[in-house]
Amino acid sequence: MQTLIETRPQLERYLKTINRDSCIALDTEFKRISTYYPELCLVQIATTHSAECIDVLSIIDLEPLFEKLYHNKTEWIVHSARQDIESLYHLSKRLPSSLFDTQIAASLLNYPVQISYQALTEILQDVYLDKSHTRYDWTKRPLPKDVVEYALDDVRYLLPNFKKLKHELTISKKIQWRYYCCSNCR
Repeated sequence: MQTLIETRPQLERYLKTINRDSCIALDTEFKRISTYYPELCLVQIATTHSAECIDVLSIIDLEPLFEKLYHNKTEWIVHSARQDIESLYHLSKRLPSSLFDTQIAASLLNYPVQISYQALTEILQDVYLDKSHTRYDWTKRPLPKDVVEYALDDVRYLLPNFKKLKHELTISKKIQWRYYCCSNCR
């Protein structure tokens, strides 16, 4: 199984495999030192059947990716979405049509305010995520395997977290407090 997409043909093949997936877990890695805008370096996507990293520094034309990400039937499952939205917007000039932010959902359920993805995943999945590459320089190439695995962990648990949080929101009758997701995600 491929975990790092570095060419346009690889990207197009991958996008075909997730074409029918409407809910995608999404995270980004970027560099924001001495720049006004974030320099997007990596996009991580997980679905119910795969998790991949897309090396946006290696692929010149990202339009096929943007078509999938910004399709009106695609819902982003993210944790603390602001910087992901900003880093992608800088290149695409688009906003997602639908998203579910697990950090916001957790706060509606009285988890600690601004709970980290690491802490939430530990609570919901009993999985401890190593955050040793948090300050990695994402512009460096080639990306070491452990760095790619670290990046993939940032999306691997988003969909299970989403499902648990959505269930808790439904039970507590708070699901209507959030923006409803596309019909395929419900």
